[in-house]
Amino acid sequence: MKNSNPIIRAIENYRATPEEKLEAWKRLGLDDDVLGAARTKPQEAPLIPLVDTVKQAEKLIAHGDQIVGLSTGYKVLDQMTKGIGPSEIVVIFGDTSHGKSQLAQNISINVSKHSGPVLFVGLEMSNAENTARFLNMDDGNTNLPIFYPANMDLGYKDIDNLVGSAKQAGTVLVVIDHLHMFARDVTNLANELSLICHELKRVARKYELPMLVISHISRSGGGKPPELKDLKGSSSIEQDADIALAVWRDMDKDDNVLKVVLRKNRLRGRQHRTAELAILPNARLAEKLTISAFPSR
Repeated sequence: MKNSNPIIRAIENYRATPEEKLEAWKRLGLDDDVLGAARTKPQEAPLIPLVDTVKQAEKLIAHGDQIVGLSTGYKVLDQMTKGIGPSEIVVIFGDTSHGKSQLAQNISINVSKHSGPVLFVGLEMSNAENTARFLNMDDGNTNLPIFYPANMDLGYKDIDNLVGSAKQAGTVLVVIDHLHMFARDVTNLANELSLICHELKRVARKYELPMLVISHISRSGGGKPPELKDLKGSSSIEQDADIALAVWRDMDKDDNVLKVVLRKNRLRGRQHRTAELAILPNARLAEKLTISAFPSR
């Protein structure tokens, strides 16, 4: 809409630099609102040619048995997912007590030993309780390069600063247990979870750090591994996940076997493939090949 003031229109149409126009507006004694609008310059939107992204793209493409990014420490999982790529969001979901946190903590131990430090944001338990589980899983090893946030009263708006600090400390993986603990507005859970998921995605890309995120399901799998539609609270969890792993245990038959089903892999691998891991007495997970050495509970 054009300004009705002929003097202002004349200045706007005058062929001068923005600085010269602003000076002319000042001399007319225009109010702060008008001057503020004059100072505002449109933001540039630079473009990037495809060729400049080829090197980054090559890091996400698996060739043959090649693993992209981080290894989970389990050959059967790596064969299924082809690894965890930079900036990728991996969602682990399943029913209560079916091994979500157990899998995330085992992967954390493996990555911290072989790839680099891990930030473990364990919002469901205290840092000391999480440490007790790590020590139990890894024979009392107190030298694991796993770190916790000092402040556990976190909301999704704290994610950027937290992950930024982790990046500066050399962290190679961020683990969040669990996603729903970031939510504050339970009256509008779906909307808030969407905001949380989008923020996790944005921050992962900003710092080029992969994230392992645990999510609950809205209903029991009914005697079978859960599907993406069972994710609790928001479709954004499914949409923003690059890899989605459903965990499930058949409590009636093989209580010491954890089944991991690949429900989504945005860039690599085929969906609905299943890996089996043996649950050892100390809650450590091992390749299924060793299952025969451990008696059923």
